[in-house]
Amino acid sequence: MSPTYTNSTARSVTLRGGIGLKKRKSIKKYTTDTTDFYPTTLPTGVTFVSHEPLVHPFVLLANINEFPSDAITCTGYNTLQFHNETGGVVGFYANGDTANVLEIPVGVFMLIDTDGKFGNIVFVSGGDHSAGVTVWGS
Repeated sequence: MSPTYTNSTARSVTLRGGIGLKKRKSIKKYTTDTTDFYPTTLPTGVTFVSHEPLVHPFVLLANINEFPSDAITCTGYNTLQFHNETGGVVGFYANGDTANVLEIPVGVFMLIDTDGKFGNIVFVSGGDHSAGVTVWGS
């Protein structure tokens, strides 16, 4: 599930990307290989081949319209995106930490850089139940 690159040089190169350039992939000389991220920059002699196999930048994790919600698994995602369409403020907590509830105002798109530290989230309160909250992960 990654983009493909070709290294046309006579040496191995390292591609870097992600938050703080923590993601790395070495591509051997004169080879074509895939990564699990898009590099921030390409070294000389490395070219992008294709998006195949396709990487989905955001994956739909849940549509919530009942509160409290079931736990939503978000393990491994670096970023979570929320869209609150409930007509009121919604609140959720992460990893069982019920003492720290984060609120999302109505009509807001919110991105949270979780750096992979969220295992699950639970929505505990919400506004109008005819619409809901949508959660995506990347």
